[in-house]
Amino acid sequence: MRFVNFAVAALLLAGGMALPAKTSASEPVWLSVRASPRAVYEAGEAWNDAGFGRALAKAETAGTASRPELTDLYVRWNNREFRAETSGDLWEEQTGRRLVLPPDQRAKLGKEAKALRGKLYGERISWTRAKQIMPRKSFLTVRDIESGLFFRVQHRAGRDHADVQPVSKQDTAVMKEIYGGAWSWRRRAIVVEAGGGRWAASMNGMPHGGDGIPGNGFSGHFCIHFDGSSTHRSEEPDPAHRMMIYKAAGQPRAFLQTAEPAQLAQSLVEAMNQHDGEWVRLLLEGVDRTEAEQAERLASRLVAIRLVRLHISEKESGPLTALGEAEADWQQEGGGKRSSGLTFRYVRPSPLDPWRLDELVLHRA
Repeated sequence: MRFVNFAVAALLLAGGMALPAKTSASEPVWLSVRASPRAVYEAGEAWNDAGFGRALAKAETAGTASRPELTDLYVRWNNREFRAETSGDLWEEQTGRRLVLPPDQRAKLGKEAKALRGKLYGERISWTRAKQIMPRKSFLTVRDIESGLFFRVQHRAGRDHADVQPVSKQDTAVMKEIYGGAWSWRRRAIVVEAGGGRWAASMNGMPHGGDGIPGNGFSGHFCIHFDGSSTHRSEEPDPAHRMMIYKAAGQPRAFLQTAEPAQLAQSLVEAMNQHDGEWVRLLLEGVDRTEAEQAERLASRLVAIRLVRLHISEKESGPLTALGEAEADWQQEGGGKRSSGLTFRYVRPSPLDPWRLDELVLHRA
């Protein structure tokens, strides 16, 4: 297994050259799994499979009017990068084209992706089990799933989640670097290494409370959440922490498979507030391309957004359709605070299928 800096690897592979006019089956293939397109932390391998190389060289391309359903698997070959779709085909963002693979090659690619995911992500576990694996006073390693930076903490307290503190000034410095040099309440997906295992979790980046470790340069503690954890203010799991836990486990689609419309609408607002572009993209799958791109542009310029009200209309909803409306307070970069209404529609083909966002309309005040 190799964990590499994506930006460096891409530069080395691309070599700054234009796309070649002809492709070759002998060109090396680099497979990698990462939590988002911008993540610099990845699990990758050089894949020397002659059959797959030949399939790439012979594959037909196809365009699509709809937005592709993308996974966390990336394929770099012949100075080009593709992203695997849920179907097993490969999507090239630069050209907006799909590379159609034979079924046997899709299966091989899926097998390799599964192995890489096992090396990158953590296992999703309950807070009850987490407390057994990492009791109070135990030391843990926290690794950020996007940057790959890691630091040591001690589990000090916490009833509904883990209250932890960086062990040393060096650990505090790494944590602050993960947050871009400024403490923040924003949630981040992390993998906690403890008890011989790697566990999916979520953290915030704000020192608060008391009980500091002397000399560590950190005033108070911060919180780590596992499946079923809750904050000090609620008995229910925090939506943003829950999303980051699924992300740290490499299972965002598992969340989408079981979530109800109200939960999905709330999660979309939370994803925007957390500035998590990959979660925003996932939660917008199924929406018209123009509507999705408009929402993504709005999300990219947000300073913060907060859900004020959310209502699913029982009168206009049924087993296959859910209509709702919401109100949110938000602020864009360089602008004042505003309030806007949202209307949305979720649909599914049958009661056994997951809900998908079908329509989203922003009503600006």
